[in-house]
Amino acid sequence: MRLLLRSSRRATSRRAPVRVVALAVMALLMVPVVGGSGAWFTDSQSVSGSASAATLGALSPTVVATDAGNTVSWRAATEQAWATDAGVTSGVTYSVQRQVEGRPAQKLGTTSYTSFTDPGGQPFGTISAGGTASFGVAPDGSVWAWGDDSSGQLGNGQGTASPAQTPVRVEALWDAGVQVTQVSAGSSSAFAVASDGSVWAWGFGGGGVLGDGDASAHVSAPVRVDALWDAGVRVTQVSAGEQFALAVASDGSVWAWGDGEGAVLGDRDASRHFSAPVRVDALWGAGVRAVQVSAGELHALAVASDGSVWSWGSGAWGVLGDGVASGHSSEPLRVDSLWDAGVRVAQVSAGIWHSAAVALDGSVWAWGSGRFGRLGDGVVSEHVSGPVRLDAMWDAGMRATQVSAAPMHSLAVASDGSVWAWGSGENGVLGDGDESDHVSGPRRVDALWDRGKRITQASAGASHSVAVASDGSVWAWGPGWNGLLGNGSTTDQSVPGPVGARTLTQVSAGVSHSLALASDGSVWAWGDGAHGRLGDGDPSFRSSSLPVPVRASWRADDPTRKITQVAAGDTTSLALASDGSVWAWGSGSDGQLGPDVRGDSATPVRVPSTGGNGLKITKVAVGGGQCLAIAADGSVWQWGTISDESTTETVPTKVDFPSNWVLSGYRASDVSAGPGFALVVSSVGDLWGWGVARSDQMQGMERAAKPQLIAPRGAQAISAGTTHVLELSIGKDVWAWGGRPSRGSDPVALGDGSAPGYGRGRVDVAAPWFRASPRVWATQVAAGRVHSMVLASDGSVWAWGDGSNGRLGTGKMETALTPQAVNPAWSNDAGRSITQVSAGGSHSLALASDGSAWAWGAGGSGQLGDGGVADQATPVAVPSAFAAANCPPPSTLVGRSCTLPGTTTYSVSYDYRGWSSPVATAAITR
Repeated sequence: MRLLLRSSRRATSRRAPVRVVALAVMALLMVPVVGGSGAWFTDSQSVSGSASAATLGALSPTVVATDAGNTVSWRAATEQAWATDAGVTSGVTYSVQRQVEGRPAQKLGTTSYTSFTDPGGQPFGTISAGGTASFGVAPDGSVWAWGDDSSGQLGNGQGTASPAQTPVRVEALWDAGVQVTQVSAGSSSAFAVASDGSVWAWGFGGGGVLGDGDASAHVSAPVRVDALWDAGVRVTQVSAGEQFALAVASDGSVWAWGDGEGAVLGDRDASRHFSAPVRVDALWGAGVRAVQVSAGELHALAVASDGSVWSWGSGAWGVLGDGVASGHSSEPLRVDSLWDAGVRVAQVSAGIWHSAAVALDGSVWAWGSGRFGRLGDGVVSEHVSGPVRLDAMWDAGMRATQVSAAPMHSLAVASDGSVWAWGSGENGVLGDGDESDHVSGPRRVDALWDRGKRITQASAGASHSVAVASDGSVWAWGPGWNGLLGNGSTTDQSVPGPVGARTLTQVSAGVSHSLALASDGSVWAWGDGAHGRLGDGDPSFRSSSLPVPVRASWRADDPTRKITQVAAGDTTSLALASDGSVWAWGSGSDGQLGPDVRGDSATPVRVPSTGGNGLKITKVAVGGGQCLAIAADGSVWQWGTISDESTTETVPTKVDFPSNWVLSGYRASDVSAGPGFALVVSSVGDLWGWGVARSDQMQGMERAAKPQLIAPRGAQAISAGTTHVLELSIGKDVWAWGGRPSRGSDPVALGDGSAPGYGRGRVDVAAPWFRASPRVWATQVAAGRVHSMVLASDGSVWAWGDGSNGRLGTGKMETALTPQAVNPAWSNDAGRSITQVSAGGSHSLALASDGSAWAWGAGGSGQLGDGGVADQATPVAVPSAFAAANCPPPSTLVGRSCTLPGTTTYSVSYDYRGWSSPVATAAITR
């Protein structure tokens, strides 16, 4: 047998004389307690005195709902008599646990402070990425699933074509009181091991893979594998393959069931199917007691208690590690090349075309097909039929604790908490921001490391990757189809992003308030609440310096309806729903909210004749008191204050374009509303305008009751400010005009280096972002009241105009006549860049590629969303993609607080030099 183990130079060690150093033992320093306790504390954690043990007084905690979750508080233990008598002022450590719905208590953490905030989220302990869905196990034993459900693999009893884009709890297990310790995801099925040793299965049942005795049926809710339970077999670990499964019992026996193609069941027969588990007697009879198994597509691996590795099934590509790259083994064989070299293995992972293992010394080994760099050995080979060490990790000093092999890539977790990836980078599964292959060996996933995330387990799915961090957060990357990444969207992500967290997809800045659209279709608002423009249903119209949820009244008659676009105006806000309906809130004095609301409303109302009422809208805009919309047929509609500032419409009215528009079959592609005027870009790039424009916003026309052609062809997108206009041309140039002072307004710098305002006509904005190599160009324009912004293709942001209040984001509060680079505060995390910008009255917003929001400028009304009212001259993050609103399941949002369902009991105790206090509790019911 050919041994392919990498050789290494071993230094010969000599035994040096042992020099015995006598250590003096110091007498214990006794610190007397001169009070009522009558105890003595010592550094050796012993006590003496009149008390037989140290008596530490119990705390009296309280718990309240706060913006960030439930906050538990208590008086410092150092204020108690025992501490004051002994002069103890530090060294106390507090521990906090929580218990929900009678489930087992969960340790939340320790702190030296006198309060602890529980964000209400459900941290995960272990995860598993399958072919089309992913799973996580929480410390309370609940199982959470997200992704495709077409075969019932989410276990929610539905088995529909509707995927879950964020984690949902597998209720059948929870309701049955099943506490899960481990979960394994197959291509279309899933398995769970419970704390009592039972195995539960659900999803695709072909070939008997579920072990329930039925070789064909799909099961959309978990069923217990009774053949194991009734036989008294208690399982410690399960592994799901393509169409078979393996389990390790508490006595070390291995059990297999499902499709036996390739002899994967280890029963010496490559054609049999078992719809109920059978013991792999070849292992048992050889005295092999397994501690871990891994099921691939057509082969299987097992680690024995002595550190040996056993393999069986199809040997194509050398995946069995037996030195042969073809055929199959119908019974388990020891991988002798590892054993004979003294390599003792702790864990194995079976992919489709390759296998991987972690040795007890932390080295990583791989064998099988080396195409696309799968083996991580720096060699792209057709097959390697014996294990090779991944020297790139070993030589870098990385010692692995776990490895996961997928069809085309692999992941490894190092002892320092870093994640390493190699193989095919298709769909961004390697997490490094691109899709290139890592053929030279493993590379660290820096996006996780740089964020301070220390990973405890990683799982490589068929086309995506998932990892769980030491803080219980779960991160995913790769393709987003069917909600595979669990972040509420279906967008691909080539760098890790949080699972279960609400990421943002769009932001919009009004005059003194802000709106954001989240990946789950929810809408959030912050800033000035006057006129009800925050839409949170608060009748007092209060302002908020932190994001608050806009009341989702659009879901009252249709729970599946989601918002796809938001637009913040002066005092009115709009939201466009997935069915084409439009919802409005805030000021309705000019008919913006429809005929039934002519005042203010803090609750969104549907605008008549849209969506389900007959008109399907695809884009909305709001400026001043007028609202605009583009319909699915390319027509333009308006309501509120229109045309000459004297006419109002309470329902959308179709804009009457000239005959050349109609005869040419033009369609509107972009629309923007200013105060009293409107602009539309046609499908061929013509720019049209109407309304009242006294600051030259319509390039020479001051008043037009109906649309007039402003400029033929050339336009791609348009943004109307208060007195000026920005155009993004088809050629990616930026043009500006208007900005003349009118009715006491301030002149606006147009970005060409000239003094602000005074009607210079259409000017070409200076383009410092442009670079020929690599080519960078403008991708979006945003006009505010007296400032402007451009987003470039490299994710950089540029601003010019009035810089007071810090609205330009450059760190200065002064006017800029040409575009200046906005301070890239968001670039601290690897792979993050800006994807959208919005300019408000005196503040600015930006949306980053990881779904985070950033704000700068005037903060007096709380419009920056950072919890304060101070102006910011450089971008600040809107708290943690809405820390107060980002409530992972099973928590829910009540008002602005994350809360857990029912009664949550918190237990608080403390420790001083090894002595633990009695436990004290406090509870909160929501």
